[in-house]
Amino acid sequence: MLRLLYTELLRLVTNSGYVQADETTVRVINKGKTDKEYLWMVRAVMEKLVIFHYDNGSRSRQTIRNLLKDFKGYLQSDGYSAYNAFEATEGVCLIVCLAHIRRHMELALDENKSLAEYALKQIQELYHIEQIADARKLDAWGRCELRQRLAAPPILDSFGK
Repeated sequence: MLRLLYTELLRLVTNSGYVQADETTVRVINKGKTDKEYLWMVRAVMEKLVIFHYDNGSRSRQTIRNLLKDFKGYLQSDGYSAYNAFEATEGVCLIVCLAHIRRHMELALDENKSLAEYALKQIQELYHIEQIADARKLDAWGRCELRQRLAAPPILDSFGK
């Protein structure tokens, strides 16, 4: 009976158009010893639905590919290479997590301080827009309009320069 619920939840999540995906380690007791394995999570952001998927502890590209085989829309992840399986998938747009980009920019401060500081300043501006949206208690569409007006042209386009 649970398989039916799982299948329906997966259908709802993969039909959502915008998901966040991540894999995390779990410790599994196997024949008296503890193995490090992986559990996948896919979240339909707007619908506030989450599905957890365990595939014999696999972190492989094929696991996430099979899980999201019917998905079309925006797929947000941390940049783990398994998600690159979707780069050539028609109808899927990969987007990365800004917090992960920020972390990499902090690490890059020693290599190219001025460029990394510039990127961190732009990211801070994007976070400020989110704070404005939070303070105004904007719904998803209001938040989208604010982002389009304040972030898209001046900030996001500057990253390409």
